[in-house]
Order: sequence, then C-alpha cells, then structure tokens
Amino acid sequence: MPGTRSGYLRYAMLFMKATTGTESFDIAKVTPQAITDFVRAEAAKLKPSACAAPASVMRVFLRFLVMSRGLLPGVAGAVPTIRQWKLASLPKHLSADEVGRTLATCDETSPTGKRDRVILLLLLRLALRAGEVARLRLSDIDWREGAVRIYSAKSARERLLPLPSDVGQALAEYLRDSRPTSAQPYVFLRTRAPFSPITGCGTVSCIAKRHLKLAGISIHGLSAHAFRHTAATQMVRSGADFKQVADVLGHCLLETTNIYAKLDEETLHRVALPWPGGQA
Repeated sequence: MPGTRSGYLRYAMLFMKATTGTESFDIAKVTPQAITDFVRAEAAKLKPSACAAPASVMRVFLRFLVMSRGLLPGVAGAVPTIRQWKLASLPKHLSADEVGRTLATCDETSPTGKRDRVILLLLLRLALRAGEVARLRLSDIDWREGAVRIYSAKSARERLLPLPSDVGQALAEYLRDSRPTSAQPYVFLRTRAPFSPITGCGTVSCIAKRHLKLAGISIHGLSAHAFRHTAATQMVRSGADFKQVADVLGHCLLETTNIYAKLDEETLHRVALPWPGGQA
C-alpha cells in the first residue's frame, strides 16, 4: 500500500537523520545502541495502540540493509520489543448526542455539505473505513437490491452490505443534485475544478475531523475511525453477536472484534462478580 510504504520510508529517513545528522546513509552508524535508542524514542511519542510501529518498521529496514548493504544480521536483534496489552484500551466512539450534532453541521443546501453528510453517514451506518469510503465506485452500488459492495485494501476481501434507506436517499440526492458532472468512476469528487476523485483516506479523515470540530467536539485522538467504532459499539449494544459485527466491519479474525465486548456495559454488569467483603 502507498501509505504503508511512505510510513516505512519516513521512519528510515528519521533513523538516518538521528544517527548521522543528515539523511545520507552511513552503515558504520547503524549500531545496536543507535537502533535501540531510536526505537524507544519514537515509540514514546505514540499512543499505546501505535507504539509498536517503529519497532516493526526498523526490523523491515534492517533486513533490507542486511540484504543490500552488508549489515551484520545480528544487529537486527537490537530492536527492542515494545509491549502492547491486548484489549487494554477502549475504542473511542461518539455518543448519540455527538452523532446528531456532527451530522447537523453539514449544510445540506451546498454541494460540499451534501457530500460530507453522505460520507459521515457511510462511516456511521455501515462502519466503513475511511479508505473504503474514498474508493467507493458508482458501480459498487446496487440500487435494485439496495446493497453496496465494499472492497477492503487492508484485507483484500470484498463484502456486500445492505444500504440503509436513509443512507441510500442521501447518496441518491448527492449524486443527482450535487456531484459534479464527471466521467470519473468514483462516487465522491472534490467540489472544485478539475473535480478529481477523493481517493485517499486522509481526505475523508479531514472531513470527519472538520465536522467534529464544528460540532464542538474535541478532535484529540478522534478521526474517521471514531465513526466506525461508534457503529460497531451501537451494534453490540443493540444485541448483535460478534460474528455479525465482524462481518460488517470486514474483520478476518473474530478476536479483532473482541474489544467491543468491553463496551457492552449492561451485559458486563450481569457477569461481574461481587466485590469481596461488600460494595467497593
């Protein structure tokens, strides 16, 4: 994936700059201590769910250096293991009030507002990833069956999801009244000439963040993924089983969906053991 490659390249450049002071390469500077110090410093800048990324990238980069630049294989062992505890954090999601306020910030009298509202509805109602929304094509929508085909670049799988009536209506109105006339196959286009398609997840995340901010919601730690978490949380709390939630989210492994179990507070209260010696 282009995004993954650019992320890996960024860490490689940062490492070279940290060890040599420039972005030029010097194999003599790639020492165990330099590797350990760099990974720990970069991991400390990230939130717990992402702090293992520098270690993963460095292992790949060092394997490249072993194969192409003569780096001793044993040096790669200097990459420290970053501990991550599964299910240690709660997925950030929006309350019903926050969802309503965010949708209300979309000006439905303008082409941009109509487009943004459809994007937010797809994130909220179908639990799509930002990239899945950006890559949605006109041919992916089956109006007769009321369904939409989603292709996930992350899992390289397709899934067919029902298109809720409110989402379908908003989507039809956008395509009929507000989408620029274009031969582009993608659903969502920019509102200014040359009306290029929105094909990057970063643009969708920026749209989500903008409307969260307009709704007066702190965007610290929130992005388009918060809408996906919100949809999954609502499904769990309404009684959907984890297999159903996993199918909608496009998770290959059911255990990936387990984190949402912690958000089903009513069920958790029923299974909680009494506190020893009485109430806490």
